Amino acid sequence: MMKGEDDTTTPRDTRLKAHHTARLETRNVSVNALRWFMRFSTNPVPDGATSTIVLVHGFAVSSLYMIPLARQLALSHHVYAPDLPGYGNTERPRRVLRLPELADSLIAWMDVVGIDGPVFVGNSYGAQIIVELALRHPQRISHGVLVGPTLDPSGGNFPRQVGRLLLDVTREPLSLWFIQTWDYLRFGPRRLVVTYLDMLRDPLRDKISGVTCPLLVTRGERDPIATEPWTRHLASSAPCGQHAVIPGAAHAANYSTPVTLAAIVNEFLAATAIPDRMEQPS
Repeated sequence: MMKGEDDTTTPRDTRLKAHHTARLETRNVSVNALRWFMRFSTNPVPDGATSTIVLVHGFAVSSLYMIPLARQLALSHHVYAPDLPGYGNTERPRRVLRLPELADSLIAWMDVVGIDGPVFVGNSYGAQIIVELALRHPQRISHGVLVGPTLDPSGGNFPRQVGRLLLDVTREPLSLWFIQTWDYLRFGPRRLVVTYLDMLRDPLRDKISGVTCPLLVTRGERDPIATEPWTRHLASSAPCGQHAVIPGAAHAANYSTPVTLAAIVNEFLAATAIPDRMEQPS
């Protein structure tokens, strides 16, 4: 999948269900006096597998909706999926963390857990966090995969962005709606507003040109939030950017089409060199 080429190499098994999935366990760790909750894989991976993948969830949600993708990727990689500070089951800091602080907090979490130079895969707002991390700590990321990155400027003002979100709800599995509703309620209205404004003000379109690691920008074929012109622009702006479309998927491809997304990620990683500095889960 080279930048600028047609995405004809995308796997065809978009709607296939996984016949084999890996096991995930959970753990709490202390990072800068905050209790972090994380999910991680424990199953053996094939001989020669040296990659570690960190999944970064999106706006106001948690790693719960990352489980389907985590189980697929864990068949061939070491996988972690933390809840960021203030999200899900991780303890809330006194104030809402902005993008730079979320990126730095992920680095602090990596230091505690013992990870260096992983592949980051993030959905929606998680893609913005990954770009911020890649700019602030370029030596700590091997590859980046942005799944439905926000915030597409063509979405316009707040009411129009909400309209796109509501349209996406109708295209996602019903079970995802229950997960996201629970996570939104836990996140709280004040954090929703502050984080949304932070997401809106982030100049991702201008920043992504500074990301030097291999970067794959993907979107679901039916994603109304991250449009194809937007994701193609991001991929073409990154020095080592590539683009892929996930057939049949909406915004949360990590939840609705994990088999296909995992195949796309694996193809991307196989086509680019992965440094041998990644560590296995402890």
